[in-house]
Amino acid sequence: MRATIGLILIQCRSRAFQPRLIRKRGKIGLMAMLICWTCSFCSSIAGTQLPEGFTESVYVHGGLNAPVSMDFSPDGRLFVCEKGGFGPDSRSRGEAAVRVVKNGVLLGDAFFTLTVLNVWEAGLMGIAFDPNFSENRYVYLSHSTAKDDQFLNRVIRLTASAQNPDKADPDSLVMIVDGVP
Repeated sequence: MRATIGLILIQCRSRAFQPRLIRKRGKIGLMAMLICWTCSFCSSIAGTQLPEGFTESVYVHGGLNAPVSMDFSPDGRLFVCEKGGFGPDSRSRGEAAVRVVKNGVLLGDAFFTLTVLNVWEAGLMGIAFDPNFSENRYVYLSHSTAKDDQFLNRVIRLTASAQNPDKADPDSLVMIVDGVP
């Protein structure tokens, strides 16, 4: 067998990774090299300074379960999709939620919850606001489900409640796209 040279992560000290070259054979050496490259890449990102004119803002301190996407509504609220689907069965079917951050506070009640399928890159995956959200209050979500043991993706439309815009009207769900493999 041909030997390859790989980098193995030996220790981590204050975000500075110290790799050491050692000989490994086949896939193990390649895997070690990729791990070390990833760690050094993440380390370089962590130490990056923001360009002049940019500021770092923290909108939420905890309270979210596997957030995967977000979007700001035109009125400034932050809507966050929690991936969901961490259920007890092998297909990982479970509840996912869209949460709202209003005036810097994560609201206790979800905007909307739905049952999703979470396998690999599935679950509640995306959110978008209608360009005319201020008038029609439409919110679009993409999520995964299963039908007849086939994984499918959907796009649905919800309408924010007129009485409480931090909650979706439960009777407003409209299927826009269904059955995308």
